[in-house]
Amino acid sequence: MEEQMERRPLILYETIEMLYKYINGISFHDIAESMSRLYGDVFPGVFVQKLDCLERITQEVCSGLQVQNRQMQRFFRRFETDAIRDNLCLAKVMTLSFFLYDHPELEEEAEALKRHWAGMRQEGFQIVAVSMSGLEFRPLEPGQRRKDLVEQLCELDYPAEYRMELLWMLTHFDTCMDTLVQLISPYAQRLQARLEQEGWLMTATADYWQEQFTGTSPSQLVQLIARAKENLSQQAQTRVRFSLMNCTGILYDLAGEYSVERRGCSTFVIGCAVTIHSTIRKVGGSVERTCAILRSISDKSKFEVLQRLGVERSYCQKLAEDMNINPGHMSRILMSLFQYGFLTREQEQSRYYYTTDQESISAFLTGVRQLLAGNARER
Repeated sequence: MEEQMERRPLILYETIEMLYKYINGISFHDIAESMSRLYGDVFPGVFVQKLDCLERITQEVCSGLQVQNRQMQRFFRRFETDAIRDNLCLAKVMTLSFFLYDHPELEEEAEALKRHWAGMRQEGFQIVAVSMSGLEFRPLEPGQRRKDLVEQLCELDYPAEYRMELLWMLTHFDTCMDTLVQLISPYAQRLQARLEQEGWLMTATADYWQEQFTGTSPSQLVQLIARAKENLSQQAQTRVRFSLMNCTGILYDLAGEYSVERRGCSTFVIGCAVTIHSTIRKVGGSVERTCAILRSISDKSKFEVLQRLGVERSYCQKLAEDMNINPGHMSRILMSLFQYGFLTREQEQSRYYYTTDQESISAFLTGVRQLLAGNARER
């Protein structure tokens, strides 16, 4: 298996994540505190040092930025939906969705994204959901009808306001990308200079994961971190990328599932504060995230799914029939609950069977109690 590890920062994605955090008031100090609380002694001190350094860099680079600038708000204002999608904005959707991660330079990656989207539109695609990594694209199945963009976006379980934003962005992609690049270029240049001065951030992250990959493939480690019961497929080519600003993220595209141009190649993007003891499905954490999760599972359908799968495992089509819910909507419910960490799944032939993860739910409720007790003490 060929493994490609990029040790240089990918400036387009780093700049977008930095601006997203700054404009939405997300502090690396708060992230460090949350991670230390969640993982205790298994969250090393050097990781706290990384986050402290990233906070200093962000404040320096973004000094003088007008947060309420109309263009900044349009591209970087948080999409206020549920917990998984709370970390998205327009700029992130138009870049993360394609799992490109090819060029460290800002302009080269932006041009590659434009070519990538043009190729996808020519070949055809289906949009199946919106997740923490943006839009989820899949290639068309043989004989599958090619739907236009408006129809596909209308089928998404997503607020109408943001579907209109996505439609505008995707139908004017080149113009939108050019505007974004012009907007962020001054900050990208400052950020690149500061990251070169603090080269230890990327070196320490890459060295850590290089050691973890010794004798273990990236897909095996991600399976461990995600606590996934299904085997993650091994591909002939594996690309590993690291993110400093998206410090707690771990995204993966197996066999080019999200990118119709990268079939047969796995891509892993790992945040600098992720350790082998982390779990991308660790529920709870900050007050903001906890409240977002509570809002989401207050939906009657999601709650009933958790109840049913706590009694007996099942799969999407059967649950949809039993609950008289559209299969597409049920698929989105299951994926959402799985990404929260409330479900486990096992693959048997072509089906995923889901079960309520009682341990994760107990941990989440414990976290809620701890947050409430902590707030009470602060008062």
